[in-house]
Amino acid sequence: MATPYAENPFRVLGLTATDEVPASGPLSDPIPLPGVPEASRSEEQVARALKELGDPESRARHASHWFRMETELDEQALDQMRQRNWEAAYDTWSRAAHRQNPGSAHNLAIFTDAVAKGTPPEDRDFWEWHARALQASVRRSEQDPGDPQQVRTQEAMVGELIRLAREGSESGGAGTIGKVLRIFDRAGLDGARIRELEREFLADEVDRLRFLCAQVRERLVEVMRVRPQNASEEIDAIDAQIEHEVTGALNWIQEAGLPSGRFVARARRDVTSLYRSLARAWASLAENPKNQRWALERALLLAPDSIRDEIALELEGVSEPAAASSAAPEVPPGIEVPPPTSRTFLGTGLALHHERAGVRGFQDVTQYLSVLWIPLIPLGRYRLYTGSDGRATRAFQIPFRERQMLLRVLMLVILGFAILHYFGQYLERGAWQDSDLELEAAALQAKVNVLLKRTQEAAGEVGEARRELASLENEMLALETELEQSPETAELLTPRIDELTERLYRQRRQVEELETVRQLELTRLQRLQEARRKLVR
Repeated sequence: MATPYAENPFRVLGLTATDEVPASGPLSDPIPLPGVPEASRSEEQVARALKELGDPESRARHASHWFRMETELDEQALDQMRQRNWEAAYDTWSRAAHRQNPGSAHNLAIFTDAVAKGTPPEDRDFWEWHARALQASVRRSEQDPGDPQQVRTQEAMVGELIRLAREGSESGGAGTIGKVLRIFDRAGLDGARIRELEREFLADEVDRLRFLCAQVRERLVEVMRVRPQNASEEIDAIDAQIEHEVTGALNWIQEAGLPSGRFVARARRDVTSLYRSLARAWASLAENPKNQRWALERALLLAPDSIRDEIALELEGVSEPAAASSAAPEVPPGIEVPPPTSRTFLGTGLALHHERAGVRGFQDVTQYLSVLWIPLIPLGRYRLYTGSDGRATRAFQIPFRERQMLLRVLMLVILGFAILHYFGQYLERGAWQDSDLELEAAALQAKVNVLLKRTQEAAGEVGEARRELASLENEMLALETELEQSPETAELLTPRIDELTERLYRQRRQVEELETVRQLELTRLQRLQEARRKLVR
């Protein structure tokens, strides 16, 4: 990969950003960089480098992309670079950067970026150096967030990694996407940026997986509804499809995404639900529970923490297959019951459930009428005796415990009263809202009446003040006319004119204030009238 550091004038002259350009004498060897061959300097290159470093603006621009020597550790790391010992130089500058030295953090960001750009993709350390470069750049940005050059450098790193991830996505490889997202997460990149990239690379794959899970679940439900003679073989085929297609898609998503990402969690949650459905299907056949245990173990392996305990309890409740020598004990003939299962009740939201718990050749079964999968009313209790294959052979009904029955009935009664209570509150709330609206409308009408009266009073005061102002203006006009006709009376008229001028000024101010008050009252009146009209509608 081409690196912009190879043609830096400081490197051509064998200098650091803190060194002065020598006026004469031999030059130091260029600082070696990975991926850049050792080349001899031409006189033209030296002349161009001297010219660029002679300009202050050009020198500052190139210095922002080169090493600064401020501490002994910086000197030590530079010596290790001259020896091409990249790992040792990285360790030295990492120690210096952890001491909160801005110059060392700058050098670490420049060094790791240069090594990452100079490392070929087939090198085993290619991704490690890119991770180190982005991590150092993010740390440098945190120390100096206002440096535009550092922001551009970091965006260039992120853009290059995104380009590599897109190339990997086009070729169908999940490893490149996963490596890039893990680099972003390790470097501490902005969480919103990581979520945006996850959505770009994983959203479609997760949607495809969820659609595939829905198709497999529909097929499983159809088999359980029809119950063909070869139901076991059908479920085996569905199991194989889950193992190859669904698990393969999930493995791709887990390899491409972050382990803590929401897309990986969503995919694992859907596959966990599918495995639980498969376990229930195996359990409904009342065959060897090994298949049910295997499905629950797979579900437990993928389950999120929120439902892990629940699946673990289900797994504990699955009994091991009975020994081949065990036989069902002789029991009095009883009633035959269907195998423990879960069935929809007359196509409604109700369901019939069998709750099983038993060991050593028999099971105690309770049959409930449940609403929304919540067991409410017990319908019967049986004791089932099983054979060597785990199937129920005979059963007889056992007496019900009255306390258990009463508790379920009481739950149903409480639920009914709760529904009636909240429904009554809903109706009352509607009536209260109507009465509240009427009261609010009446209150607004009262306010409108008060403001209307105030507006009329303000208009009367304004009219009174205007009439008085007109009277004063007429009096002033008469005095000015008299003064023009009889100049000799100026000494007598001047005090009266001054007094009248002051009264005119005060009266005009009073008229303006009263007019302002009238306008405010009128505006409030219009707003209240508009609010009342909206409320009445």
